[in-house]
Amino acid sequence: MIKLKRLKINRYRNVEPCDLVFSDRFNILLGPNGAGKTTLLNLISKVLLTDLGDTSDPFSIEVELSFTGGILSGKIESFDEATADPNDLLSILRMERPTIRRTGQATQVPQFELRMSYAEPPSSITITREAESAVVTIDGTPMPRKRLRLRQFEKTALLNHAALAMSVASRGTYLELYAEIGNAARFDESLDLFRSITARLDNSTIINFELRPRIICEDYRTNEQADTKRSALGFEGIIPSGFLKVATRDLDKDTTDISFNEADLTFLSETCRLLGLRAATAKLELIEKNAHPEAHDDIYEYGNLKFWFTRKDGSIFQDQHLSYGQKRLLTFLYYLEANPSIIIADELVNGLHHAWIKECMEAIGERQAFLTSQNPLLLDYLFFDSVQQVKESFILCRTEPIGNSEKMIWRNLTDDEAAMFYSAYKVGIEHVGEILRTRGLW
Repeated sequence: MIKLKRLKINRYRNVEPCDLVFSDRFNILLGPNGAGKTTLLNLISKVLLTDLGDTSDPFSIEVELSFTGGILSGKIESFDEATADPNDLLSILRMERPTIRRTGQATQVPQFELRMSYAEPPSSITITREAESAVVTIDGTPMPRKRLRLRQFEKTALLNHAALAMSVASRGTYLELYAEIGNAARFDESLDLFRSITARLDNSTIINFELRPRIICEDYRTNEQADTKRSALGFEGIIPSGFLKVATRDLDKDTTDISFNEADLTFLSETCRLLGLRAATAKLELIEKNAHPEAHDDIYEYGNLKFWFTRKDGSIFQDQHLSYGQKRLLTFLYYLEANPSIIIADELVNGLHHAWIKECMEAIGERQAFLTSQNPLLLDYLFFDSVQQVKESFILCRTEPIGNSEKMIWRNLTDDEAAMFYSAYKVGIEHVGEILRTRGLW
């Protein structure tokens, strides 16, 4: 599994520089409203997706992730406006093109240096931006044939593409990173994610259209006599693993929709169990057909995800008729199946029955979780076995005036605070939320 071990913020908006260390399991952000908890969750998501292209301010961020057999670490930063070259419009971040300010100034040109270190056998691979290319170095030796033009990074998450470039010693690292953090969007505190994954193209009120699940297919023949089949070319948006398994099978050439049931998708099965339903179906319909730019075959896009549910009395209803809490539960289970390593959830307990909160916390399993909650119910499902675990599991967020501006202050617990909490926790009398409140930590 991928784990985010450390995030060092040298410069980002109005955040005071900080160095945060994270637990491999639960990381709970604590603080009053407006202290930057959602900002931090969004930043973690943006770093994992390397989707910092909408940031209008200069930034400098260092990151460290662990993966099976090694560590990926490094720095991603932008230039100051004063030093940005308005003619350099190449970007390695996840956006189609850098935007231009109304003043005519280009947004910051990102810079990066990332290292991938393997334990067995010991080796180190580095990729660094130099002018308009990216240079790969293996164990200190530059690879003359591994100089990549920055255009190769367009529309691609930097961490994923850097891993691909650095996998010249290939150990499957790219596939692991792409599969495990490629869907690491923030699960929001309301229904934005539900609306995004079920959005239709004609719905202009949806902000995050890029989160809509889509499957791109093409027709092919194994030989001239064979029947034409349709197979998946690629996927876009937040895609649960069950979608991938079903969609990668050959489809008939006249397929107008791709259907999934609770036997295909774990999250649908769990939704049926928790909501007391008999059956559930998810369907992606054919929404677009285009000529393939490099072949004679056409390409087909399936999207407009919809759900149908069957009650125990046999009546059928659609996802729009779920209650607020049911929609959040369905969406969270969907989100979990799309994210096998890391989840980022804002106010997870909103709208959920306490029994569902317990189910959701258990369903997180071995994933690393970044969570916020103003409801102490969530905290009762946390367990601690050391002072160090306590220290890494809570991030305190607050605002404070520093100089002429108000800063967001983010930090881990101190050794003394973690020891104080753990001593009270071991007694077993007070709830976790009560310990945090009475000790001035929440």
